[in-house]
Formats: sequence, C-alpha cells, structure tokens
Amino acid sequence: MTPFHRALAHTLAAEGYYTDSGPTYRGIDRRYWPEWSGWAVVDDWLAGGITVPVRDAALVEPVERFYRVQFWQRIWGDRVAELDEGVAMALFDFSVHSGVHAAVRALQASLNDINRHGRTYADIAEDGVLGPRTLETLRRQLATVYGGELGNARRILLNRYTVERGLIMRNARDREDWPGWWLRLGWV
Repeated sequence: MTPFHRALAHTLAAEGYYTDSGPTYRGIDRRYWPEWSGWAVVDDWLAGGITVPVRDAALVEPVERFYRVQFWQRIWGDRVAELDEGVAMALFDFSVHSGVHAAVRALQASLNDINRHGRTYADIAEDGVLGPRTLETLRRQLATVYGGELGNARRILLNRYTVERGLIMRNARDREDWPGWWLRLGWV
C-alpha cells in the first residue's frame, strides 16, 4: 500500500458513504464539487430509489482519482511522505477537511513556530502554497533533534485544531460537526 492509499484509507474512514445533506459521497460535497464524475452514478441510484449509504465499486476509482488530484498532488504528498509519512497523512487529511491552502499554511506556520522564528533557518512565507522552499524547510526541520516525526504531525494537528475551532465559533451551522472533527484529530 502506498502512502497515498494509507492516507486515503484514514481519511475515508472518517467520511462515510452517501448522505443527502449536501449531498455528499465519501466526503465529496456536491455543492463544492458539482463536476465530480461520480455524481452520475449517485444520480442513477437516486433515480432507482436508493437513498441509503451505498458502497459502489463503480465509485472506487473516481473517489480515488478525486482525492489524488484535488488534494494529494496539490500538497506534494509523495514528496512530503518521502520525508515523513505521518506529516503527509496529517497534511492530506487537513487539506481534505479544511482546504489545501489552510493545510499548507498551518504546516508553514508550524515550521516557523518550531524554528522559533528564524533561529535555525530563515522563516518561510505562510502563503498556503507548498513549493520547493516549504519542502526544503520541512526536510531541514525533520533533520533537527527537536520535534521528531510524532511532534511534527501533532503540531500540524494542533494548528488544525486552532483553525477549525475558530471556524466553528464563527459558523453556528458547523457546531454540530465539531465532535467528529475532534475525533479526526485523535489518530496521531
């Protein structure tokens, strides 16, 4: 199993199958991803009267392709996993839930925090764009004695907690989802 497939399995375990709120399938919300190719299959179910969560083999590849293209590739998942698979998994799950920009920005902020704002290397821009500089800074940080693998993944998730808690305080509609989001933080 590849790092992508391990990260995807973790994320999909938290997503479930079909729900008509949204609607969503495997965490893909039709309101935000109306062009996803799997909606044609879901529409066929609904036309046939199926309205319960369904595992459908016809949707395995479209779901995998969606998450690989929209999230894993955009966070440079394979390259991050070469450095630290735990960080790649945390970054992937965070990006699925909160967006690539927010996830990468949390990573960049974490790297700057761990660095104690310029003591070991020059701080990086917290711009939400994962590029060569962010990747090199991550590599350099992983080579230092403080933090370690588990510490890095936890620091990303701590930043995630802060971001998501702030979002919930501003958006009452999302408050009911908070327990599920909190459970996602517990895997590391």
